Amino acid sequence: MDATHSLLVEAVRKLIELEGDHEWADQLPRRCPPVLWFGNAASSKPKVLTVGANPSRKEFLWDSAAVAIEKVRSSGDQSHLSYREPPDNRFRLLYPGEEMADILDSEHLQDQIITSYNSYFAPTHKPYEWFGHNRDDTYNVEGFLRGFGASYYDGNAAILQAIHIDLFPFVTLDNFGQIKEIADAAFFLDGWAQRLVGRIVKALSPDILILFGKTNCRYFTTYIDTSLSNMEWKLFRSGRYFVDHSKYLDLPVVGLSTNLGNPKGFSAATLKQFGECVQKAVHK
Repeated sequence: MDATHSLLVEAVRKLIELEGDHEWADQLPRRCPPVLWFGNAASSKPKVLTVGANPSRKEFLWDSAAVAIEKVRSSGDQSHLSYREPPDNRFRLLYPGEEMADILDSEHLQDQIITSYNSYFAPTHKPYEWFGHNRDDTYNVEGFLRGFGASYYDGNAAILQAIHIDLFPFVTLDNFGQIKEIADAAFFLDGWAQRLVGRIVKALSPDILILFGKTNCRYFTTYIDTSLSNMEWKLFRSGRYFVDHSKYLDLPVVGLSTNLGNPKGFSAATLKQFGECVQKAVHK
């Protein structure tokens, strides 16, 4: 079993454990395998990893958080959740009759799930709008990355291949802000997230990490690498950023105060300029 398959198996075992915990019973949609990364890990380009909190339910579900939670709690089961079925699915979801435990023993199913990670930004897919579109005047995360010299998408002039990972790889019905307390206990306080992030970074072998948003920066510097606790924040327009080096991962790390999925105070042009500014700071 190679490193990526081993990572998937480890994450699935953790997910099965959580599915048996009453605190998580209303949070984990049962047809959603772990999402270890988004983007083409097979690219020959140097890589930049962007880091968020956890995968959005919108990757698998049509339901909003309120609707999904109400469906689960009112019915006592998850049979009424509205999944993004093929051909509208962005990742390989479990089909009726498949169980999460099937992933542990099926290399074929593992291959399909990992292939869906690598093809997330393929031309035939429609990534979550949070990431931005494949064009020069794009907004959101991709807009910043274009200024940084990177892109999630293949087939453009970007020097760096961008791949996204999350601090923990499980889809939840509520947003991260509503589950921070139980997430702290399940993933962060015992070092599980630190170990998984470390193994994912090693497997993907990036040249740099970029952390999105103040909360994710705080979680990273508190639970993943405490050597980054005294960062020097610098101002660029409506956002702040820092550039440092992770001793735990032995990589340059950029932290952004701005949530690039909703970069308030920026236009497409100034967001790209933000990326250019940070790229120059990294290579000073």
